[in-house]
Amino acid sequence: MSLLVLGTSLVAGTLGAPWVDKLDKSGLKILNYGINGVQLPGIIEQVKTLQIEKPKAIVIVAGGNDVYASFPELKQGVFGNGRKGRPDSSPEEFKIEMLELLSLLSEMYGEVPIGIGNIKPIGEQLDTNLNDQLRAFNGVIDEIICTKSNYSLLDFYTPLSDLCRQNNLAVKIESDNLTFMINPSRMIYIYSLYKLTLGYYSYDSIGDARGFYCTCDGSHFNERSAAIALKIVLDYLSTLK
Repeated sequence: MSLLVLGTSLVAGTLGAPWVDKLDKSGLKILNYGINGVQLPGIIEQVKTLQIEKPKAIVIVAGGNDVYASFPELKQGVFGNGRKGRPDSSPEEFKIEMLELLSLLSEMYGEVPIGIGNIKPIGEQLDTNLNDQLRAFNGVIDEIICTKSNYSLLDFYTPLSDLCRQNNLAVKIESDNLTFMINPSRMIYIYSLYKLTLGYYSYDSIGDARGFYCTCDGSHFNERSAAIALKIVLDYLSTLK
């Protein structure tokens, strides 16, 4: 039996610490369908092309890119339609698209268990406009979880918020400056540094040196946060019969 994992770069694991493939501890074959930069419309199009047998369960970790696209500063270029979605995302559009995705999965695979991750904090400070909007998107996920018995919430937000609060030593980075937080050149540099040093510099240490404690670059998992994500999903899978 397999586990189908859908989502963003947090699932793909190419721009930060990978964790999805470690879910093989559950005894399931892991099908990692993460796409860097994807928004929900891109995941919907991807699912329409899937040719796999019915999985034992599905995990969805998405929404961060949809949050980014709801801000005017990020509606152009790589942060707009270039992220395989719409350049004017909103919690209302996100709800429509998430329900469309879930309906499509139901048509394809029946009432398979689906774990839906809420969106982790972005940046080190929680009281920013960015995280205020993110919490509105998470409210949509909470609403949807209640609609069907085969949906389960994978709560990434709470423990990763706690991790942010533990960070008393990090540099006060510009968490409310979106073009600082979502910086593709920095993401590529950090990824390249990690690869060129063959992991000698961990994502934890690379992020720490730049004032990031909960991520390696403001957006993607370091080893600390990846370990939390892994435990959340493994705990969920352990509840399935």
